[in-house]
Amino acid sequence: MEMAHLRDHFELAPKSALAESVVREVASLMESEGRAKPGELLTKEGALLPLIEEKWSKKLAQGEISFSAAKRHIEMEQVRRLSSKRDATVEDVWRLLNQSEVAKRRSPKTDDFLPKEPLDASSLDVRPRCLSDVSVPEDALTKATEKLVEEHGLRPAQAASMVTMASKIHAWCCPKVEELKPGQVVWLARSIKKARRADAKLFIPVTLTLLTEEEMDAEIKTRAQLKALKIRQIERITAEAWRQDA
Repeated sequence: MEMAHLRDHFELAPKSALAESVVREVASLMESEGRAKPGELLTKEGALLPLIEEKWSKKLAQGEISFSAAKRHIEMEQVRRLSSKRDATVEDVWRLLNQSEVAKRRSPKTDDFLPKEPLDASSLDVRPRCLSDVSVPEDALTKATEKLVEEHGLRPAQAASMVTMASKIHAWCCPKVEELKPGQVVWLARSIKKARRADAKLFIPVTLTLLTEEEMDAEIKTRAQLKALKIRQIERITAEAWRQDA
């Protein structure tokens, strides 16, 4: 996605090696800043749990592994990351991300899982992530610029312009952890403002609240409780995405 925005801004070739090099170099330099990648859920303990992983997504797309195998690999990584912050098992991950595994008890037919009132979208504390608002560290820009000039023979001004844009795009898509609340995840979505003939990979980052802090602590034991949670999630993240032009 970052390369798509870079190619679009500088009118580069679809498979530009230069764009790949710029994105890779910038990501490497900014990796130590404590940023959340798209698709990583922030927990209360500060762990970032991946909902998707590029490695397993590629293998799944190429038919090398099954969906269930990819899911197990990602669950193992989720447990590993959560365990780095506290004692955790796969059940702890399920309570956050796969409640259907723990909500096995059937509910009486009289249990109502529909919300009593529709969600008030105006009450949501969200705003679009704007590329123009992003700032990047100057020292990282200088190092990356010098490397591009040396390896690709770019003019210093051209290299600096590309690195600045790539750094802003990376920071736009990968916010610092402190910019997120527990239970939130940055997701890449299609913009409602995207031109019809634009690159299909020109996604925009949106911040979604997959779980509120109350929901993270809640014990989901019955199917009715699970349905109620999923309806709240769908209602909330749909409204949040819409308010961020996605």
